[in-house]
Amino acid sequence: YRQKLADFLSGELGEHSFRAAIMSNEHCSSRLLSEGEVGALRDFLSKFFSRIRIVVYLRRQDDFLVSTYSTGVKNGQTPPLRVPKMRRIDHRYNYAELLDRWVAVFGRENVICRKFEKASLTGGDLLQDFLAATECDPAWPWERPGALNSSLDAKCLEFLRLLNLQMRRDDRPAGLVPRLERISDGPLLDLSDEDRAAFMKMVRPFNRRVAKRFFGGVHPDSDDPLFERRADARPRTADSGLSVDEAVGIAARLLTMDSVKGRQRDRPVAFAPRAEAPVSAAAMDA
Repeated sequence: YRQKLADFLSGELGEHSFRAAIMSNEHCSSRLLSEGEVGALRDFLSKFFSRIRIVVYLRRQDDFLVSTYSTGVKNGQTPPLRVPKMRRIDHRYNYAELLDRWVAVFGRENVICRKFEKASLTGGDLLQDFLAATECDPAWPWERPGALNSSLDAKCLEFLRLLNLQMRRDDRPAGLVPRLERISDGPLLDLSDEDRAAFMKMVRPFNRRVAKRFFGGVHPDSDDPLFERRADARPRTADSGLSVDEAVGIAARLLTMDSVKGRQRDRPVAFAPRAEAPVSAAAMDA
């Protein structure tokens, strides 16, 4: 595989006289967990490039945790949302250790560290900020992809998690997640205030180190040394519970949507649970 990739990259770079090449892969942060693994990437890229710079975006860990959970459920995972164990925190949410690995291999001068928060982005825009970080001309006719990977609300996300317990991701109906995104209009799932505060307290020492090393000091007016206070004001809930009536209601809405384009039919089925029909224990278990 590595040889095929090297041959492909060599061929692509040989087609034109490029000034720079940009490669992006979010798994570099979660899969390369030692200096040796990061060094292997450096050795591979050094065959093609005279200078290599690393751009990393850091997101508030509480937002990152919830986003990671949502993505995991979309990809077939089944555990409920909870504060991770310390080993998992070190693996994924310890930004100080993450940056230490890349600095040790590529040098501090080649690691460009940015914060994934609107107040810290150039023009308040992620793509504009990335163009600035990579020294790309923003005047070029860039294509903006629009909103991708939309969040599911708490009920739709729990519906999908429970469905994952019954079938593998590959066996799910085609287009299920995009259709859930279209009907998702409720509060987003979140940690409770207590759990979120406890989680951010666990990562505070790491964030303090990063703030001092990469951003000139700790944040003067925030609940965290590194990041702004949470700015996303969308409604949230820590209750991911889903009743049988609600689950059937979601299923009914999905069944009335076009299977290809995800559009609801002209006459959607109105689901109104009968109050006189008690939910059986077997149905609850299912």
